[in-house]
Amino acid sequence: LQNYMDSKPSSMTGGDKAPAGQAAMKHFVDTMLRDIRASYKSREEQLARAARGYKKRMKDLAKKHEKLLIAYGLQQEQIRSLGSSAVDCGPAELHFSITDPELLTNSSRELNRLREEKAKLEMQLQDLQKGLSLMSGHDPNEFFCCRQLDEEGWAEVRKQLREFTHNTQVKGLEQ
Repeated sequence: LQNYMDSKPSSMTGGDKAPAGQAAMKHFVDTMLRDIRASYKSREEQLARAARGYKKRMKDLAKKHEKLLIAYGLQQEQIRSLGSSAVDCGPAELHFSITDPELLTNSSRELNRLREEKAKLEMQLQDLQKGLSLMSGHDPNEFFCCRQLDEEGWAEVRKQLREFTHNTQVKGLEQ
């Protein structure tokens, strides 16, 4: 640009000093625009690659998170099956679920829905156990005469719920 401006006459009375200067300037500007477009396109491709890599890493991380949630749920079920009410199993796995719609697959959404249902059923179970303990006047872990039958029944319900949840989660991860 400096060369073009320097080639202009100082009096500015009549047009350009050399018409060839205009052609050189046009060529220079065209080249400059072409270079700018190429650099923008290059940067756009670079950012697109980075975004794809980021998205892939996030999906991989979401899968690992899902596997950890399954392991956490199984661990909670194992603790509950031991029957010790003194041990706190921690919050329900639903509290640790991913809620970002971009990271959720259909199977993850279904697993989250099942986790919600499971949490509701567990709350109902706890309420029923509290109600039974209030009616009997005993500790929930010290049911009166039918405790053995009730525990076996509840253990079977827990086992079936655990198997259903595990099978559904495994199928969801396979998809």
